[in-house]
Amino acid sequence: MDTEQPAKPVNAVRRAAAILRLLGTADRPLSVTDIASELGLVPSTTMHILRTLAHEQLVANVSGTKRYRLGAGTVELARAFLGQPVLAQRLQPHLDKLARDHGVTALGIEWDGGALLTVTAIACATTNFSVHANLGSQFPALTSATGRCFAAHGDTTRSDLKTVFAALEWQVQPDFDDWID
Repeated sequence: MDTEQPAKPVNAVRRAAAILRLLGTADRPLSVTDIASELGLVPSTTMHILRTLAHEQLVANVSGTKRYRLGAGTVELARAFLGQPVLAQRLQPHLDKLARDHGVTALGIEWDGGALLTVTAIACATTNFSVHANLGSQFPALTSATGRCFAAHGDTTRSDLKTVFAALEWQVQPDFDDWID
């Protein structure tokens, strides 16, 4: 039995990740004040984190505006993640066959046990109508049929599933016990 406890999160890393996520969803570059206010951070802490992220090219200062956006380094990380051949390369021929034989779009999905599923492989249908998804796109875990399959057949504990389930945004949230059974 694995008794290893999860590592205690490092606040600076959590804050940096929150900043990156916020910039990734923002429809415009954001100022230090915007970021600090949205995330409930101290502006000076926000500035120190932004300077470090800028040094690593994960954010960029928009020239002359004192506003920040995601930097080119995030593309490098995304390419490295999507280029990991283990699952996607092994899965791709099977997805291609499924799409070809049945006229469907087939997705390879990765779930890290958290709140999101990530598309890691795609085979598109050759029909006039098909679903489109981009490599690297994410959608809420557990709210889709795919998420329910992960819940039913994965190795995530019921307690962990309940935690992820409770954090999801539902239009009408079902009762967890009804949903899981």
